[in-house]
Amino acid sequence: MGQNLWMWFKTPPSKLNNEEKNLFTASSFGSLLGFIAHLLFLFIFITLDVKALAYFNILSILIFLGGFLSTRVGRFGFTWILITLEIMTHAALATFIFGLNSGFHLYLYGTVMMCFFMPYSIKMKFFLGFSVSFLIVLLLLYAPRESSLEHITPSINHAFEIFNSVTLVTMVMGFCFFYYSAVTQAENALSEEFDRSESLLHNILPPPIAHRLKNNEGTIADGFPACSVLFADIIGFTVMSQQLAPERLVGMLNDIFSSFDQMAGQHGLEKIKTIGDSYMVVSGIPHQDGGHAQKLADFAIDLKAFMEEYRKTRAIDIGIRIGLHSGPAVAGVIGKNKFIYDIWGDTVNTAARMESHGRPGEIQVSNLTKELLGSGYDFEDAGESEIKGKGIMKTWLLKSKRPQ
Repeated sequence: MGQNLWMWFKTPPSKLNNEEKNLFTASSFGSLLGFIAHLLFLFIFITLDVKALAYFNILSILIFLGGFLSTRVGRFGFTWILITLEIMTHAALATFIFGLNSGFHLYLYGTVMMCFFMPYSIKMKFFLGFSVSFLIVLLLLYAPRESSLEHITPSINHAFEIFNSVTLVTMVMGFCFFYYSAVTQAENALSEEFDRSESLLHNILPPPIAHRLKNNEGTIADGFPACSVLFADIIGFTVMSQQLAPERLVGMLNDIFSSFDQMAGQHGLEKIKTIGDSYMVVSGIPHQDGGHAQKLADFAIDLKAFMEEYRKTRAIDIGIRIGLHSGPAVAGVIGKNKFIYDIWGDTVNTAARMESHGRPGEIQVSNLTKELLGSGYDFEDAGESEIKGKGIMKTWLLKSKRPQ
């Protein structure tokens, strides 16, 4: 039962946001501790026969109890206003009765700090803070040093001073802990959001390009004298899209392209985009790489093997057609809201033609790419083909990589 009561005590209403949940915690503990402290003071004032403060303490107990209950329903403004007024009135009354030497005015110093934790505008916080400070000045100027009651000895006042000083320090420590917890929570939330935004940004853009974009570099555009571009198209997917439920269709495409992304990362390549059931990846961009053609060829061989295994294990009529070409290209960021990192140039167009004019289940490469790959790979002569926009071109089918 004790554990259930503790869970009920510290669990805020579900309608509260994160900032309000922090206020809930501070208000719950503050009002509960105030309730307990005033019960203790009520006993002390009755024992010392200080009726005015005893009666006022009964009102204070009701105020802190009401503050605690209002906190349970998220009414923080009501709670903090009541508590602030109670502390100001109680401190002033106790100081005039027991004198400044009793230390009851010290609670007002903590109340100044408390004002800035209230859920109000900054103007209201400063108004309340200056109001409490003004009351402190009045007490220091006009309140007596010693008690006006004959039976309140200096030793009793000294005991009050020690108790009130310790209570003030505890009160300040509580505010500091609350502030530290709130700041730490905000910093952790900010760090998590930053990491999430960084991850999302790096999923859209290569890290060096993302860094340049964050530095407000302006137009980001680079020319690359040599790179290799690959286009891959899923064969049979269009037919399947008419037969499968949307969830299953998208799930299958996501499964395939996620595997492509993983392999691209393993080969050190940069995925550019997907267009429907087509996949585009580049090597040698944004970092120039003398082995760009070899990396992309190895990736293409892995893609082909993956799709063959995928078709067999799932017993579905699906395949892939791949095209590669190498040459110069321009890369940059376009867009303001939904920006993308893209590449342009004749090399891109030719790579797209290598794919679209290729054969199902094969990797078609241009003569230039074959020359860059050299003798480390096996090819099949695909003859000369009429390539749209390019005329007659000599092409090859990349079959495998030779053992080292």
